[in-house]
Amino acid sequence: MLIRFDGKTVVVAGAGITPVVGLRLGVSLAHGDYATADEITRPSSTGRAVTMVGGEGEYEFGYTKISAEVLRSEFETFADPAVAYEWFVQGVQTVSPRWFVDGRQEGTSAPPPINGTVVGQRTRLMMVEATAGYRVTPDITLRASYYTRKFYGALTWDQQVGVSVVWAHRWW
Repeated sequence: MLIRFDGKTVVVAGAGITPVVGLRLGVSLAHGDYATADEITRPSSTGRAVTMVGGEGEYEFGYTKISAEVLRSEFETFADPAVAYEWFVQGVQTVSPRWFVDGRQEGTSAPPPINGTVVGQRTRLMMVEATAGYRVTPDITLRASYYTRKFYGALTWDQQVGVSVVWAHRWW
């Protein structure tokens, strides 16, 4: 599919397959300018493009669902391309008709910073979450979660605990 955005053409494509019941696999591609020539500080006759390629999968069996995705983004720069990776894997287990647990781990690997001629190391962002939930009614769910993350370049992990009441009602 071709999309016009701010006068620029962006190519977006994707495909998926279900080889067996419960298993879904997919791929995606996008390419287009992320910066125009006017937005770039160094002289340039054209903008700079980004190419994104992704893969994803989902597998469901019994009362379990596992999902994962990985995305590679390559940004044109004034020198070599900058490449970033993003990914996640998550699982949900229905323990009983009202109880469920789920977990998620995700991360990002950013291109190294460049300061003049010095190139730094790649930095990473990591996150882990675990949740237990109880469905009080079809509309109301109680959840308790533990969430921890390590920001780019940080030496320690931030840790959080959360409790929530979720109201979700289908109106049509």
